[in-house]
Amino acid sequence: MYFYHVFGVFSFMALAQAHATNTEFTRIENGTLDDLYVHSQQSVLLNSMASCSAHCSQSVGCKSYTWKNATSSCVLLSTDITRIVVGPSIPQDIAVYTKYYRSCSEFGYENIDGINGYCFKNYVVTKSYSEAQKTCRNDGGHLVRISTTTKHGHIQSFMKLKSSREIYIDGTKIPNGSWRLSDQSIIFLKWRSGEPTGGDGENCVMMFDDGTYNDVFCYSMIPFMCERQLNV
Repeated sequence: MYFYHVFGVFSFMALAQAHATNTEFTRIENGTLDDLYVHSQQSVLLNSMASCSAHCSQSVGCKSYTWKNATSSCVLLSTDITRIVVGPSIPQDIAVYTKYYRSCSEFGYENIDGINGYCFKNYVVTKSYSEAQKTCRNDGGHLVRISTTTKHGHIQSFMKLKSSREIYIDGTKIPNGSWRLSDQSIIFLKWRSGEPTGGDGENCVMMFDDGTYNDVFCYSMIPFMCERQLNV
């Protein structure tokens, strides 16, 4: 798993070479390069960082890139760079940029009215909790996190819009028996009558379209909903 954090957010416009598109990129200051390079798409030698930016902008599947000035090395990456926790500082001689999106639809997600800066995707395929979370991580986010009654209402409305009867949401039971989101913050809970019933076995949580929750075995195959920031 890899995590990145924005430090002094700003955008870098892919400078126009012939036929270059105007894709914007955001500079990343903290991250783990070993994890980042797992997603390497292509390495090329170019004469400037602007050329690297333009090359990524024109390349199908390129979502971010790194540039090392000393060696004129441009590495195109096939994944967005997730910035959710502070990681180690990237060496000063390496510049790392990821795409700046203007709308959720640019990466196949949707916005929900009333929730600003976040994008959502309802997956109808069924997966275990860990595989669902992995899918969301690969998208640059995580299973939908519900920490307030307001957000709970918005997610329930989105489920109904998608005719989704049930979904995995972010949240597991921790050793002391309480429930937490994957970032260890408090989860909003609205248990269905008689739930939770799982004791030590049902340690994951799902949500029904009526807004109530059920504790389930984490290997249960259930549809799920992902969320990620508009610009991670």
